Amino acid sequence: MTDSSNDIFRCRTKRTFSNASIWPKNFLVARSAAGFILLTALSAIVGCQENSRTDSGKALQPTTQNVALSSIEQRTQPVIYEVPGSVVPAQRLQVTSRISGFIEQIHVDEGDRVEMGGKLVDIDDAQLEAKIRAAAAALASAEADLADARADVERYQSLAMKQVLAEDQLRDARVRSLLASALVEKMQAELDVHREDRRYTRLISPVQALVRERLRDPGDLITAGEPVLRLDVLGPKELEVFIPTTQVDAVTAGQAVKVVFDHVNEHLTGTVIGVVYSADPMTRRYKVRIALPDDQRLSPGQFGTARLRIGEETVLAIPQAAVVNRAGIEGIFVVDSEGKARFRSVRLGRRWGTEREVLAGVEPGNSAVLHPPAGLRDGDRVQQVARDDT
Repeated sequence: MTDSSNDIFRCRTKRTFSNASIWPKNFLVARSAAGFILLTALSAIVGCQENSRTDSGKALQPTTQNVALSSIEQRTQPVIYEVPGSVVPAQRLQVTSRISGFIEQIHVDEGDRVEMGGKLVDIDDAQLEAKIRAAAAALASAEADLADARADVERYQSLAMKQVLAEDQLRDARVRSLLASALVEKMQAELDVHREDRRYTRLISPVQALVRERLRDPGDLITAGEPVLRLDVLGPKELEVFIPTTQVDAVTAGQAVKVVFDHVNEHLTGTVIGVVYSADPMTRRYKVRIALPDDQRLSPGQFGTARLRIGEETVLAIPQAAVVNRAGIEGIFVVDSEGKARFRSVRLGRRWGTEREVLAGVEPGNSAVLHPPAGLRDGDRVQQVARDDT
């Protein structure tokens, strides 16, 4: 090998050893840096976990909240029996004819309002006028017969005084005069009746009313006493309800009743007029008449609900303001002996104004939290700021 070759070998060998000596040094530096970064990351993770545990611990710690309380007590409440009914007029009229004849014209129809003195029905008076003429003729004949009988009595009296005529003939003349006089009175009465019937060929309304039902049509033949129209008198109205035998003894005349109508925003106060103590043969219920106040919004046939007070009962009640819904469960927060709020699921019943009936879930004497805050949790301490025991 030549000297030049040896020089080249030496150079390559020197460079190779030089690179080998540098690599271990760089590797140690990189590994140290990576270890430092990993240690820093682990420290950060541990620190975050510690902070999370601290925050969670703080969040789970009970808090103290200011609340208003109300006592849960047993109270006396009225027992209300609700029953539907219908509005009816306090007075109804049935228009009938006092004479027989054909209906000539009907001036009203169902639903029409009629004033006092308004025309209702016209009846053909041809038959009546014929009866009047016949009665007048019969009266004239009876009067003529009476005049002749009285003339015979006067003549017979003169003859009897001269003893020309027997007493029996005079007596017969006097009897004939009396019979003729009676017949005149009878014919006069019949004529008066037929003339009075003229009033009933033109039927008019005696009051302000609403035509509820029309029973006949023009051209129909009606007889005396047969109804033609049914009227509802405008004025005082009543609510008719029907109650069972078990409740009838609790209803008395003069009792105040709240009545609810769908089309009237407020409750109306009525008064029980009385109970019809004759049960309906089909339903076995008794009719109760309730007088309604004068209200233009009410009309016959409307539907209403009467709230009859039939007694009293003792119930456990809580304010509606104490009821909350948590996770779909209806309940209230009560305060235990340690001053902590405890959620209790309750079963609620009827409602009276701002109070609710409690059927199960709590006992009398507990204190309920009014208007529980949204953040109030089971176990939180509460501090009373107000109390409502009404």
